[in-house]
Formats: sequence, C-alpha cells, structure tokens
Amino acid sequence: MRVLVTGGSGFIGTHVISLLEARNCTIANIDLKPPYLDAHRRYWQPTDITETESVDRVMAEFQPTRIVHLAAITSFASPRDRLFAHNAGGTVAVMDAAAKFAPAARVIATSTQLVNEPGAPFDDDTRFRPSTAYGESKVAAEREIRAEKYDALDWLIVRPTNIWGPFHPTYPTQIWKYIRYGLYLHPGDEPIVRAYGYVENVVEQIFLLLTAPPERVRHRVFYVGDRPIDSFLLLSGLSVAFRGKPLRRIPRPLLRTLARCGDGMTWVGMKAPFYTDRFIRMTSEHLGRHESIWQEFGIEPIAMATGIDRTFGWLQRTHPEIYG
Repeated sequence: MRVLVTGGSGFIGTHVISLLEARNCTIANIDLKPPYLDAHRRYWQPTDITETESVDRVMAEFQPTRIVHLAAITSFASPRDRLFAHNAGGTVAVMDAAAKFAPAARVIATSTQLVNEPGAPFDDDTRFRPSTAYGESKVAAEREIRAEKYDALDWLIVRPTNIWGPFHPTYPTQIWKYIRYGLYLHPGDEPIVRAYGYVENVVEQIFLLLTAPPERVRHRVFYVGDRPIDSFLLLSGLSVAFRGKPLRRIPRPLLRTLARCGDGMTWVGMKAPFYTDRFIRMTSEHLGRHESIWQEFGIEPIAMATGIDRTFGWLQRTHPEIYG
C-alpha cells in the first residue's frame, strides 16, 4: 500500500507511521511540524493542508492508494476561525485532492467523539451536539465529507475517543504530572464511565479499517478506542505506576467548593488551578459507541496494564525531571 498520512508528525500520526513501517507500506507524511522521531524524517514533506496547491502537488506526485487524514488543530484555546480553517478547510483540501489525483484511494478522515457533548445520544451518525468550537469545527468537516461531490470516493470517518499513551503532547505536563506528584484527587466514589483509547490499539483499528473490504467500511463512521471503563481504573493504574500508590478520592461536594473558589480567583483576574469547567469535565461521562468496530472485527487489544507500562517507560526516558 502507498499511504499518505496528513498530520503524521503528531501524537496518533507518529504511531500510525510506525505501524505502517512495520507493515512494509510506502509512506508519505504531510505536516507543518517535523516528525517527533528522527527515523520518520525520510517520509516528511513540509505542507500546510490549508494550501490547496501544496496538497494537490503531493497527492499528484505520491499517488496514494490509502489516505489517513489526521492533520488538525486540536487546542480548545485556538481561535474559532483558525479551528475551522484547518479542521474543515483542510479536510476539503485533502478530499478535493483525492478526488482529482487519487480517486480510487480509500480515505480515512479523522473526526472526534466531541462532535457530541457528554451525555448526547450516539444512535445517529448525522446528528450532532458539540459543546466546544473544536467540536463544531469537526462537525463542519464531517458535513463537508458527506457532500455529494465526494460520493464516488471510498471514504470513511473515524471518531477517536480520549486517546492516551507515548508521545502525547500535553498529558505529561498536565494531568499525568498532577498524578505523579499526588496532586490529582479523584471526584467521589461513584463510577465515571468514559471511553478511552490506548494509542497503539487505536492505530491497529485504523490499519484494520484501511485494509477491510469496501463493503464493510465505505461511507461509515467508527469510534476508535477501547471499551468504556470507570475513569478511576485508568487514572489510579497510572498513579500506581508513577508513584506506587493508588489515587486518593475526594468527596464531590468538597471538590465543587474548590471549583467555586477557583471561579472567584478567575473573576478577580488571578490564575486558578481548578474551576467549575474543569470540575464538570472531570465528572462527566462520555461513552462513545464502539460496538461496530469491536463486534464486527473482533479486535484483541493491548491490555491497559501493558499500555501503562509502555507509557511510563516513555515518560521516564523523555521527562526524567518529572518521572525519573
């Protein structure tokens, strides 16, 4: 297979390219950022996916048989116009280039579970209820993909859940750091069920979708990740690996009071480490819908404990000042 990856220098993209290497694929990576791994530099072509001519040039020259479109702006703090330009506009550029120069290629377009907020129904892939500008930009991208002009393309959409593992760009200095130093307190004793995904499991699912018969995947939506679990199981497992102790729990009413104190600090112009929006995110369930990819393809995932061990090993090598 000749596989063009957009955003192959990012978190999921790095793992995708490593897997494609192991499967002896011919690879091209278009991304503005250089690859995280030096060994991947030979595949990298610096490209802005919002620049149509550049995307067209790479597509015409490389002639892919498969396309994994991962490139996106994922920061919630990014301006709305930038989110839409990259996430929706960049998707149009990739789809248009595929239609012109690689019309027989399968295109996996990456969206997000955040096209629906926590608690929203997941029974209709064309119904959306995003609660962030990032989610709205991905809704716009999905609607572009479904445009009539792309009906002839062999496309499908994947919606990653909350993905974790080595090469994650922010967790090492955010929530994982708080866990490492014993500063993260889990809200209450009630289960908070969420859909997580260890990154190596996710890229195996993506590869499976790249190679599945067209009639099984064409024009469909798949949530990629692991089966939903109580978030305490994963976070406490990380705590045991990082510091040899399980997470401590804190009553929700007390945590809510701390969040309101943080709101007050924010209101007077101070930087607060904890506030109501973060409390809501910590306590909200987000399930996704995984039955199709699990039941149809019978995936055997890497166990959570193995993923934690591999993640901790990477953190010790790359962030020894925190995890060494």
